[in-house]
Order: sequence, then C-alpha cells, then structure tokens
Amino acid sequence: GGGGGSDNYSNGETTGNGDDGSGGAGGGMTSQGAWIGGSYSSSYCATQTAGASFGIGGTPTTNTDTGGGSGGYYGGRVTNHNNGGAGGGSNAIGFFSPFVDEKEPRLIGAEAGGIGPGIGENASRMTGNASREGIVQGYKSRFLLDEDGQALPTRSISAGLDYMGIGPQLAALGASGRVEFTSILDKEALEAISFFAKNEGILFAMESAHAGAAAMKIARELPKNKAVIINMSGRGDKDLFITSPVFRRDEWISFLKAEVERLESDKEIHSSKIMGE
Repeated sequence: GGGGGSDNYSNGETTGNGDDGSGGAGGGMTSQGAWIGGSYSSSYCATQTAGASFGIGGTPTTNTDTGGGSGGYYGGRVTNHNNGGAGGGSNAIGFFSPFVDEKEPRLIGAEAGGIGPGIGENASRMTGNASREGIVQGYKSRFLLDEDGQALPTRSISAGLDYMGIGPQLAALGASGRVEFTSILDKEALEAISFFAKNEGILFAMESAHAGAAAMKIARELPKNKAVIINMSGRGDKDLFITSPVFRRDEWISFLKAEVERLESDKEIHSSKIMGE
C-alpha cells in the first residue's frame, strides 16, 4: 500500500513526528511509580530512550516492532509489527511514513474506543460502526457522521483523541490495508498508564497510553527476543485532573479541598510564600 493520498483522500496529512517525545528520565521513575501506587522495575531505560528518541524526529530502522502516538493517532512497530494510536493523526503518520512504501513492518493504529461500540461512546473512525466518507472542515476523509452527513458526538477519556475525523493520509493507508486499526477502551488506556508508571517509571499522556495499550496486547503474542518500541508523544503531567481521581481519589479530594480553601481565603495564592506552605 502506498503512502500519501488516493482517489478517495487528499494528501493533506501533517507529517510531524510528535508533540513532545520527552518523558522524564532518572529520578522521575521513583516519583511516577510512587504516584501510581505501585512498585517499579529497573528496566525502564530502553523504553524511555526509544520513546524520547523517536518522538523528537528519529527514525526507527532496526528490526524491532514499535508503537506510539499523539493527538489522536499513534504509531508503533515491533519486528514485523508497528502499532500506534490515532486521533487527528499527525504523530502517527510521521512515525509511519518511513515504512508506508515497504511491506514491513506491520503498521497498527490504535483508535479511541471510549466506553463502548455505540454511537457517541467512542471516537473510532476506522473501526467504528458510524464511520463514512465525507468532507468536513475543508478536507475529505473518514468521519463519524449521521445519514445527513452531520457530525456525530464522540467520547474518549483522551481529549486529543476525542475527534470525529481522521487524517486523509491515514484513511487512505487504512483503505489500502497498509495500516491496520484497532480500538482501545478508556479503561485499557488507564491500565497502560498504571503499568508503565509502575514498571518503567514513565508517565504516559492519555493519547500515548492508547498506543501503549495496543503495544501491550501485541507484546503478549511475541516471543521474548522481540522488542516493542512505543513512541511516547507526550507526558501525563497534563492529564493529572483525569488520572488522579482514578488512581489516588482520596488524595485528590484533599488537594481540591485545600485549593478551594486557598481561593476562599482571598490570599495571593501564587506568591512563593503561599505556594511553599
């Protein structure tokens, strides 16, 4: 399957390689592992380094499988396998682009499965039951649309994946069969965040966690001598308001109450003295 557009889709997809790519190393392992509430191992280096390297524009060229993603779609590749998440798709297509004209590795996009397969419960453009061709916001691709061509509601725990459309380049690659797509539920993405925080010392962004969840599924099917590389497109610091109520509910409630008290006290809450209390 070729890259770029096709008769059905324009060649308009951004090919940037990730939003961030960095993911705290070293000391972050202790704080992130502790925050999630579990132990961690000392084998985080390979995953951490791979995610950071590819996220800032490197191209994986070794015979390994990888997975990664950002903003909506994710890309990854393992020996003969690449998996990634998918939303808008700029990160995924940037990660997939070196391989779209080759037969290998296998390219897999992980879409937002939300809470289920029903309309309004997910944001799965390639695997969902309401996806169809259309022209929305000035480009032709696949969207979640009703019979009148109007946009349908979407749902995902990840704001970056909660979008009704997919980039036209990824849609074309999906139609040709070069990129496969799978759907990751919200709970599976959360499980991936917990797993990587505990075992790798890495705090995934919600978008990247969908790619991580897809990579975990693939890894279970691979022999131990195969490596899975996840393109970590962003860090989970920005998602603490989403993940903390799940992983540390009581502590989160205490934090919010303390913040309300600060606000109601009419003190200058951003002064260095107050912030240090």
